Amino acid sequence: MAEIKRVYHDEETTRAGRQQPVRESLELQRDLRASVEAKQLGIEGFLADLDARITRTRALLKQMAAPGAATVRPAGRKAR
Repeated sequence: MAEIKRVYHDEETTRAGRQQPVRESLELQRDLRASVEAKQLGIEGFLADLDARITRTRALLKQMAAPGAATVRPAGRKAR
């Protein structure tokens, strides 16, 4: 980006010569946006999974704290 700015602002660069760095800048910005958007989607998926885990854990805690609640065992474990 710094090189693009340098070429653009150079007094010897013609008006037509400035178009190429502007095109390159636009392409870099679009690529960066796509990269950030992909990462954002991944983060949103992670947050959704985390929210689901939080909801399940709260429900388990509420169940465990209820008066007369039976012993809660992790899923897949049998009583000894």
